[in-house]
Amino acid sequence: MFLKSKLKEVNKLGFVDRSLSKQLALDNFYKIERTLRFKNNLDKVFAFSYTGGYQEVFKLREERHDRSIIAFDFNSMYASCMYGDFLEPKSIKYIDLRGVNTNLLNLKSGLYRVILQEPKDCFFKHFHPFKYTIFGKSFSFEIQKNEEIEIFLFKNELEYYRTFFEKIDIIEAYYSDNTIKHPLYKSAKNVYKQRLRAKDDKNILQEKICKTKLLTMHGSSNPNGYIITFFKSLSLAIEYVCSQYS
Repeated sequence: MFLKSKLKEVNKLGFVDRSLSKQLALDNFYKIERTLRFKNNLDKVFAFSYTGGYQEVFKLREERHDRSIIAFDFNSMYASCMYGDFLEPKSIKYIDLRGVNTNLLNLKSGLYRVILQEPKDCFFKHFHPFKYTIFGKSFSFEIQKNEEIEIFLFKNELEYYRTFFEKIDIIEAYYSDNTIKHPLYKSAKNVYKQRLRAKDDKNILQEKICKTKLLTMHGSSNPNGYIITFFKSLSLAIEYVCSQYS
């Protein structure tokens, strides 16, 4: 009877799918789909972006008279992560910038392949977010004086990291003249307000639902691309792979 009462309560809120996260993700995906109707072939470049969880540390240590903050991280569930302008997928272009004198303060939204040179002797030189990755394992390293780092950076990242290097060469870029707002930004702002209101009203269920909605919004725009299929024999598996993937 307790379980039935809880299921009834959930159904009143409009959740009818077997999985709450699946229903929320589909709702978000439809919102994204309505905004991003078209894209061109260059959009596939962004399919190689990092899909794992991440944290952006702003301060390693902050001293106060009453406490000490060792690490302050920015949680991806906050709506402000979606704030700003993003390049429009259907308007992405490629440009070769070798030998071109590019103004780093006047870049268009996009992904830039750059070479970072002559690191400044500061905190960043010893403690930076870059990792050397090989065979799935990542290693931290200290940037030496004459070292060069070739890396892909988005416009906002490049604008930030330029302050730590004397020279930056841009090799090429995928950019867009047109920008859009994040398709889920308005929804995220509204849900976050609802969560705060539910917290003030001590509505624990509604607060938890709002938190789940915010968490699924991040994953909705970056879903895992895989399916699970079962086969009774190896020959059937081989036949399936051959027919589906040549």
